[in-house]
Amino acid sequence: MRNMLIVLVILLALPARAEVCPKDADGMAMGPVQAGFYDGDLALGRRACGRTEVGLALGAGLIAEPENFYGNIKALADIDGSYALDENLEIFGALEVVRYQTVISSFTDSALGLGHLSLGAGYALASAEDYRLLGHGRVVLPTASGLYQNMRPLGIDAGVSGAYVLRSDLRLHGSLLLPFSIGLSRAASRPRLGVDLAVGGAWQPLSWFAFALDINGQFAYAAPVDFIALRPGLRFAAGDALGIELGAAIPLAGRERNLAAVMLRAAWRI
Repeated sequence: MRNMLIVLVILLALPARAEVCPKDADGMAMGPVQAGFYDGDLALGRRACGRTEVGLALGAGLIAEPENFYGNIKALADIDGSYALDENLEIFGALEVVRYQTVISSFTDSALGLGHLSLGAGYALASAEDYRLLGHGRVVLPTASGLYQNMRPLGIDAGVSGAYVLRSDLRLHGSLLLPFSIGLSRAASRPRLGVDLAVGGAWQPLSWFAFALDINGQFAYAAPVDFIALRPGLRFAAGDALGIELGAAIPLAGRERNLAAVMLRAAWRI
């Protein structure tokens, strides 16, 4: 009897479990941290809950290899949006309206202009009060100006993302994706297909603040181990509709050459 009372006290002390997709949610970002290494957000998991919102993101990436006399700096401004057609179906897209990239090696080459356009859709495969599984896909179109020579890359990813509410202040999420790319040219197309797995969660100790952390691994896309990376994120909610996320992707192992990728995104939920 005493043990049962202890268990009951502990359960009562835990925060009440919340809905995985609350209808009265504010603009707080949900799901995996949206900072990645690839153009057009290729191979990034989605939040499992559909939303209608518009967003603006600033991103950057850096490769620095002094021993090879090589550097690559990327910076971009991205406008994105999503529209929930119903409680199960969402369409989304993003456009790098301004993209700057410079390569520093034995010669220096820079490009400034329009970046990549990505379009996608997601559909709820399974849903309950405390969990949700979303199937989704995305295509990244070679719309960037000044980046390509003789070959234009086309990217596609498809897979599933999921979310589970452990407690009202702790949500778990993850994704399993198959990223694919191919070069469009008269020469060999060099197709690539890999497997991307991410698991993580978000802890929200305050109504206006959350901390997210993901562990992300990708395999067989360009190497046996493309990367093992950490993706931390700081999330803020301002008012009933505005959400802000500061995220990063930091490779710990693998072939990935970026030192880090960072992203600052503000989104207005409609």
